[in-house]
Amino acid sequence: MKFHFSLLAVFFLFTQCIAQKQQLQFALGTNFNGTGDTKGLGFLTEYNKKFKKRLSWSVSLGGTINDGSFGILYEYPQGQQRDGSVRYTIAGFQGTSHLGFSVFSSNTGNLVFRLGSVIRYQSSSYWDIVNILYEPITGLPYPVIVFENTSPQKTLALGGSSQLSYSYTLKNRICLGILASFQFDTQGDTISQLLFTIGKRF
Repeated sequence: MKFHFSLLAVFFLFTQCIAQKQQLQFALGTNFNGTGDTKGLGFLTEYNKKFKKRLSWSVSLGGTINDGSFGILYEYPQGQQRDGSVRYTIAGFQGTSHLGFSVFSSNTGNLVFRLGSVIRYQSSSYWDIVNILYEPITGLPYPVIVFENTSPQKTLALGGSSQLSYSYTLKNRICLGILASFQFDTQGDTISQLLFTIGKRF
């Protein structure tokens, strides 16, 4: 009886130990996209697992939404003001995979540096070249906007990614933290993010 109880206790402790090595978390925050120099929203869902004392791997699915505008204000001859600003949106969905190294680790805190890869689908209404022609040239009482698009609206790209993540584990295994990241891809896009995370160890 004592032997079976001991086996059960060892199994319980082993599973608890394994459980502490896995984490599922959600993240939300801000990002900065080099295309158009635009700020926006970033989000992701991530699973990570520790496979050695200081090494871990992670996979995530997430996305970014950025928008901005090119301000154009003009006035009709009758004195009516109009906002003719050109507005654009850059949105992407991506998957990432990282290998992480624990710079600092304790029962409650964990600071991890990661390097990995990213695959990204992006759709953008941002133009490549824009020319604005005013009344002295066109003879019209409003500006005429001429766009030139030299890059595709929809792209699929591969790239590299780096992350610095810190998480703090509460008594109920709920984890709160912060995640900073930078990525680049084959389409020339660069994105930096600062996200706040909440997750759970299991």
